[in-house]
Amino acid sequence: MPLSDILKALSFLDEPDQDILNELANGCKKISFNKGEEITTQFASSTHFYILLTGEVSFSIQLEHEAAQFEVGYTKGPLTPLGWSGFRSPYRYATTDTASTDCQVLQWSHEYLRNIFTKYPILGSTFLEFVLEHAVKLLSKVRTELSTYHIADWDSDQLLENTEDRQSTNSPSLTDLLRKSPFFEVFSDKYLKELAKIGKRKEFTAGEVIMEQGETGIGYDILVSGKVSLNFTPLEDIGKKLALMRTLTHEGYTISWAGCLKDKSNVSTAIALQDSVVFHFPKKKLLSLTEQYSDFKLSLHYRLLWLIGNQLRSARSRLISQKFEKEILAIRNLIEQNSTQLDASSKLHKVPYLLNNILTLEDAFLCLRTLIKNGNTLERGLANVCLGVLGNVNQENKFYKGLVNVYESVVKSPSDEPSSAIRKKCAIRFQEAFEHSDYVIGGWENLPDQAGHIFIYNHLLNHPYNTLPNNFQLTLDSHFVSSMILQKKYGDPGIRVVRVSRNVEYGHQNYYDRLGHINVHTPESVRIKESEIEKKNRKQQFYDEAQAYIQGGVNIMISPEGTSRITTQSPGALKPGAFKLALEISPEPFIVPISVANFDKRLSHNVLSAYIHKPMRMSDYIKDKNNREELAEFLINLETQYKGYVQEAIDLAEDYKIKISQPTVFKKKI
Repeated sequence: MPLSDILKALSFLDEPDQDILNELANGCKKISFNKGEEITTQFASSTHFYILLTGEVSFSIQLEHEAAQFEVGYTKGPLTPLGWSGFRSPYRYATTDTASTDCQVLQWSHEYLRNIFTKYPILGSTFLEFVLEHAVKLLSKVRTELSTYHIADWDSDQLLENTEDRQSTNSPSLTDLLRKSPFFEVFSDKYLKELAKIGKRKEFTAGEVIMEQGETGIGYDILVSGKVSLNFTPLEDIGKKLALMRTLTHEGYTISWAGCLKDKSNVSTAIALQDSVVFHFPKKKLLSLTEQYSDFKLSLHYRLLWLIGNQLRSARSRLISQKFEKEILAIRNLIEQNSTQLDASSKLHKVPYLLNNILTLEDAFLCLRTLIKNGNTLERGLANVCLGVLGNVNQENKFYKGLVNVYESVVKSPSDEPSSAIRKKCAIRFQEAFEHSDYVIGGWENLPDQAGHIFIYNHLLNHPYNTLPNNFQLTLDSHFVSSMILQKKYGDPGIRVVRVSRNVEYGHQNYYDRLGHINVHTPESVRIKESEIEKKNRKQQFYDEAQAYIQGGVNIMISPEGTSRITTQSPGALKPGAFKLALEISPEPFIVPISVANFDKRLSHNVLSAYIHKPMRMSDYIKDKNNREELAEFLINLETQYKGYVQEAIDLAEDYKIKISQPTVFKKKI
């Protein structure tokens, strides 16, 4: 092909030698792809490298068992490198690159380029730096989109039992530290010793900024001890907000690398979350070392591409998990990409299967945490990425464990413990569980100052995911109201009106019997045979019991629908029991409506919400408590009004979801 085309495409080369250009040209082909054709195929051996001349290309990932491709990037820029994953292990294409329009590209075989780079290491370094610049732009695009999502960070402090396990009490020599570093472990001892000569120990206090995104890199930094967060800011928010991308806690992990290149700016902001020790390699001395050893410089650039490629792979996996709510499939994809390098016996292979069931979820996290501590370099790196992807799932797992703890704390309570004490204990345990969820409560100002009122709420179905091993489902919405609203406001969770269990619902019955709630029969309860007089007496007994609690200053919770629904279909028709009760009690209590939303959904990617509405007295609406028509009309009107209440709860959750998805604000230490 014409040398002029090569020169145009390789304009990033600084006054290239004519003989070198001729060698590059000899191995190059100019080829075309029609719209819709695949240029690279995910997981295929990366045999060729391309530079886009004209056209547009999309980058996508296909997850296991999913027919659709998930788009994770797009380019229409000329001179975009494609298929560059062939420069790094495991030498397979990470994405499927598809021609979105008719395209023209330059093509080289990776083997040909590697041979030339070995022959001309300075050329190789410059070439790889061009590819690296593009990879960083791709990473920035993915992180920008990722920063719009709320991502729960996994708790790295729980990886190991104590600080002494995480960090050796004896500070390792810098050479030994470099040997343990995932980044430097591939370098020969010759260069590790040269690096050790220029390394400088730095200490940072908690809250101190180690490097700032956008500033010119001043060196290369690796963590020795402590805890450091890596944060990213979209270009439009530079200097304003930061979104957490990753937390580092392990020695030898890379904090900053921009100082390895001449004029490169930091691509993230690093902040010490704890007092931390860092080894710093100054830029001037590092560049001097690369000028002295051209083969070291080439190896360094290969390794930088490996590092950015790993970060891009991690960011894409997290984006898929957030954007499409496909965490487990994203993990499968991640492990599949590295399957040729992982030992067949690696415990990573079983992680996707453990993640598939709530009962083995904790085993999956234990497996990943163990690999971070004891696995080889690849396993440690992948386990870290997996935990990053699984932040929301880990949060959900902690919530599920909280539910198990709630149930056991109730049913295993001492037989002589009063029900009132068990109810309070239950509420406290639920508060602990809900702290592992995203939730929002509005309308606190509408709560009466004193207890002794009737609280009504729209009742939502439970998501099957939260079913306990004994097939019992703890009703989340009612427990949320009692623990997160009533307990916090009045110091008591109140008492609920609950249905009598069916005979097969052993877990349900054991649980509610210990809590001592007010039992009522519903169509979902066990059937009983009774006369009209017995039925009337049973209802009167309910009124008497409820009235005694209210007059004693205890709140009562009732779901007037009598059954549960999904949020979008809530509420259903309201039954009159709660409202008749209010009319029978003297002095008349308030009825406090609470609308709830999203308790029928899985916790990950959702926000639980409750809105407390203005209390009302039935006597303001009903003049004759024995007038059935008047009460029926009131219930119809309230049902319509309640639909608006539920929408307010939905809107509250959506607004909160937007709020928590915004990047966190950090202040630079002065």
